[in-house]
Amino acid sequence: MKLSLDKKENLATITLQHINDLFYLYLLVDKEDEIFAWTYRQKRVTNHGQQVRGEREKVYLGIKVEKIYFHPFTDSLKVVGIVSYKPEELILSGHHHSFNIKVGDTIKLKKYDWDSIITKSILKRIKEVYPTTLIVSVEYFNIAIGILTNLGLKIIYTQFEDVSGKRHSFDREKALDLFMTNSLKEIKKAIVSHNPDLIILYGPGILKDKVYDEIKKEANNIFKIAGSVGGVEGLYESLRNENVLKLLSNYTDYEDLFILTSIQNNPEKVAIGMEEVKKAASLGSIEKLVISTEYLKSLEKDKLEEIKKIGEEVVSKGGIINLVYEDTTFGDSLLRLGNIVAILRYQLEFSKIL
Repeated sequence: MKLSLDKKENLATITLQHINDLFYLYLLVDKEDEIFAWTYRQKRVTNHGQQVRGEREKVYLGIKVEKIYFHPFTDSLKVVGIVSYKPEELILSGHHHSFNIKVGDTIKLKKYDWDSIITKSILKRIKEVYPTTLIVSVEYFNIAIGILTNLGLKIIYTQFEDVSGKRHSFDREKALDLFMTNSLKEIKKAIVSHNPDLIILYGPGILKDKVYDEIKKEANNIFKIAGSVGGVEGLYESLRNENVLKLLSNYTDYEDLFILTSIQNNPEKVAIGMEEVKKAASLGSIEKLVISTEYLKSLEKDKLEEIKKIGEEVVSKGGIINLVYEDTTFGDSLLRLGNIVAILRYQLEFSKIL
């Protein structure tokens, strides 16, 4: 999570970078807080004296939070509240609106108490997490290479050839071969220079597939993802692409294997299921709390509030929270353990304390 706090205005600008950020945001947001974000509203138009629904339009709104929960069908947080800020031309006073907040989104959060013990504990755990990633955005005669780190996206190479007007005496195949040769040379040079954790080939059509076939001979950590455009525009589009964001999120979960190994090798230091986890949290013994996204999306409001209290106890006592996508290998393993487990600092005999 990228978070910039303006203490004078009590306003934080937040970009969600990882699936874990959804839960930390869930812990941060309280009733009566305000959230501001770009969203869509249905236009109301007058037709023969009657108001009917028109097109959806993009607007910047603020809402005063009434409730927040995990969306049952998507990996997102749903926040519902009364509209507190709107463009002057919109008539929305007293209306409700909801935001679906997902990885990749940027919002603003206004809290009137950023100094509570719980909030400070959560802020200590928040960090920016991007693997060093080489993104190659490519289509015919248009390529851009960028390096993504926690400092942001830096464009390191571009090449664009406008061939739209070249109809006579233009050997397209020869020009494309030269474009590919130069592109592959620059990609390989960037791999050597930056030693990325992850390489993403992004763009429309089959050209990225040809690049993939060449680059995979020299790198194992390479993925191709379809986009609508290549070049510089494609680089920025990729950072809003759901598949790219999910890949970045999953690729930072190096500790998943460590957690699985801990569960297998030290079962006596593991709490399994809601009751054991709740007891361990109350005793301050949780080092890592691990929850499936599927579990969070399936919970009723009262149970979700219970999970929030557990999460607050964990972070206030120095613990870490990990969310796990249900459609991963680790997610499958977590399902068999009841979708919620905790790695403990010391052994607890639950048969005697529950």
